[in-house]
Formats: sequence, C-alpha cells, structure tokens
Amino acid sequence: MKIVSALEKLGTRARPITSGVFTADYLDREKYGLVGKITRVDKRPIEASIRAGALPILTSLAESIEGQILNVNADIAAGELAKELEPLKIVFLNEKGGLFHGITGEKLDIINLDEVRRIPGIFVSMFVNFRRNTTIS
Repeated sequence: MKIVSALEKLGTRARPITSGVFTADYLDREKYGLVGKITRVDKRPIEASIRAGALPILTSLAESIEGQILNVNADIAAGELAKELEPLKIVFLNEKGGLFHGITGEKLDIINLDEVRRIPGIFVSMFVNFRRNTTIS
C-alpha cells in the first residue's frame, strides 16, 4: 500500500490491515459479482496494531464466511468501523476539499458526534461521504 510506505518515510509507524476486520455477505452476486454488504466488524486487529504502536491502515475489502474477498463501500465501511470503535475523535482525509453541510453548503471544520447521535434514526455512516462536494444532511 502506497500510503503505508509514504507514512513510514515520514517517520510514522504504519501497518496495513488487509483482512480480518470486515465480514460481509454478497450484495447481489449475480448483479454485482464480488461486492459485499458488511455484516460484522472485528476491531481486534486494529486494537492490536495500536497496542504495537502502529497506525492501522485499512482497505475497503471484506471477507465472506467462506473466505472470499469482497469489495465493500468505503463510506459505509468507515461508518461501521466508527460505530464499532466509538472513537472520541475522527479525522477524515480526502483530496476533494473537505466535508460540506448539506443545506447551507458551508465547509465544515468539525462535526459534533454527540449532536449527530441525538438525531432519531440517523447514523454517522449516513453523514460521511468522501466524494467531491461531500455533504452532510
């Protein structure tokens, strides 16, 4: 993974975690092939990396129960991971300019996750989108 090499060159101890975190079922095998929907998140590989003093770097790949590698939506994977880890702080990096409020269009510097959690029926994964003109609605 290029990002791991780049981080290591900058002096950050980083480790790729390419499997063991996400379990998924096929989304629609006939229609989408090797694309999955996340059914379980195992935070132990991430915690082990952190305990070892390394920054965990993840991909948006999951494994089926049978061991087949499946591609999963990276936005949803990030949201599911955040729900499992319950972090105090999340840093989103992207090359598209940032996160933007869905109504006002303003660029957001911070998101208060406690306030987001109080909105009935809304999950963090619905708020985060890494594409261009990212919106929070």
